[in-house]
Amino acid sequence: DNPRPDQVENLNTLKFSSENLVTIINDILDFSKIESGKMEFEAVDFNLKYIISSIHHALSGSALDKGLKFQMKYDSDLPDFVKGDPVRLSQVLNNLVGNAIKFTNKGHVIIQVGLKYLDEKQIEINFSVLDTGIGIPENKLNAIFDNFTQASSDTTRNYGGTGLGLAISKQLVELQGSKIKVESIEGKGSQFQFSLTFKRSDRNNKHQELDLADNNNFSAYSLKGVKVLLAEDNKINQVVAGKFLSKWDVEMDIAENGEEA
Repeated sequence: DNPRPDQVENLNTLKFSSENLVTIINDILDFSKIESGKMEFEAVDFNLKYIISSIHHALSGSALDKGLKFQMKYDSDLPDFVKGDPVRLSQVLNNLVGNAIKFTNKGHVIIQVGLKYLDEKQIEINFSVLDTGIGIPENKLNAIFDNFTQASSDTTRNYGGTGLGLAISKQLVELQGSKIKVESIEGKGSQFQFSLTFKRSDRNNKHQELDLADNNNFSAYSLKGVKVLLAEDNKINQVVAGKFLSKWDVEMDIAENGEEA
């Protein structure tokens, strides 16, 4: 809401602290789920390239702030849609790419997604994250995947984190029948890679794009006249969504649960 310049720094501090707190809480919750054997995986159709592009877009700002070249290399032979768990895939890649950016002070970070195997029912895809960062000592390559462990004693002080991110990522990949491999040279950079097998999707890719500009009820610049029922039980989410929708001239009503909706 147009804060004064002297308020921006405080808001950024709050945002940074909040995001770190959310990361810590989510890591501990996921760690607990995995330890108790209650981690479940979805099998839903999703647009793989959209997931990778979203991760690239979300983390581009962090890379830009550090002056890094941040690239996404996506195999053109990959199908648009696959069937699997997009949330857990995003979690692993966000962790690996986030770490790559965090531990790289100059050079580049690259996300590579390539086709490894394909038949009528399944597709195996290889994911790689490369960086020119601080690297990992050879005697620490296995230890970085241990719970609450980081590469050196000053990592937490200099970079933050819980030491759970890689441990969770490793276990999420292993629970899907694969392994994360890492190659690194201290002072020169690292490469993390893993392969996952997905089921082939039978979605018709030609009819998945929704162009709002083609709908007579919308214009390219305003959503005025559109009526939205927001079904949301979280008060904060109601406030945040309401602010966006009101700025877009949307007429909104709120249902606090499914029955009310």
